Amino acid sequence: MTVWLLVIAGGMIALAEYGATEGESTPAPTVWPGRETALPPPDTGIRVVFFAHPRCPCTRASLSELARLLTRAGWRVPVEAVFYRPDSEADSWAHSDLWEQAARIPGVTLRTDPGGVEARRGDSEPGPLGT
Repeated sequence: MTVWLLVIAGGMIALAEYGATEGESTPAPTVWPGRETALPPPDTGIRVVFFAHPRCPCTRASLSELARLLTRAGWRVPVEAVFYRPDSEADSWAHSDLWEQAARIPGVTLRTDPGGVEARRGDSEPGPLGT
């Protein structure tokens, strides 16, 4: 019995440490991707691009934080919410309850990302901002 309690306690500690560990952080790009992107360049030089998976529970929390941030900061900045969808599925696959949650945030434009092409664009050679 004591061994099981130690195993359970050890597992709970490991899960708590994992949950408190920050994810990898990368700086925001300073240039807009080249002409090959389907995302329009920002008119004002500022645009938030939010990449999301329509079936990931983490997206729900991230959308809640985005809405809270935009509301609390009083930001009036355009936001592109780009939802992944597999190449083999129709756009409706991405239109989950998380899509609807994003649609309720003022100033958000929704797009689908077939095959995650736009999400991977950061790996390509960037062009100057606005091109």
